[in-house]
Amino acid sequence: DISFKRDGDSIEASVARYGVTYIELSGRVVETLESRPHVQDNFYLKVFPAADGQGFEGEPLLIGVRYEWEQPKVERIEGELTLREAPLDPVADLPVNKLVSISYYQRKGGYKAEILDALEPAGIAPFVHQRYDDFAALAG
Repeated sequence: DISFKRDGDSIEASVARYGVTYIELSGRVVETLESRPHVQDNFYLKVFPAADGQGFEGEPLLIGVRYEWEQPKVERIEGELTLREAPLDPVADLPVNKLVSISYYQRKGGYKAEILDALEPAGIAPFVHQRYDDFAALAG
C-alpha cells in the first residue's frame, strides 16, 4: 500500500505491507530545481527456473534496457525519512548515516529493451534466486 499526499508545499508518503507501515516520509518543498533529461541503462537476467528446480527452461538471456525520460517538474524537499521494523521487510536494519537529499519529480518517457546475448546457464545459476515471504513471521 503506497500512499502519497501533497497539500501545497507539504508532502507525506508511506509504504505499508500486510498492515505494517514500514517507510514514512514527511517534508516541505523548499526549492524548484532545474529540469533536465535523464538517460539510464539497466541490465537484467531473463530466466525461467525449471519446474523440477534443476536448472532453467530455455536459455538464460541478458536483457539491456535504456530508459529515457523528461522531468517537467523537479523540487527539493526538506524533511524526515523513517524506517520501521517489519517482519517481512527489514528496512529498519539498513544503516542511514546521513540523509543526502529528498526530491519530488514528475517524469514522462519510455524505454527500449533488447536481448543482448544468451548466457551459459552454469555461469549465472549461482546468481539467480527467488524470494518468498515467510508468513510465519507475521504470526509472531
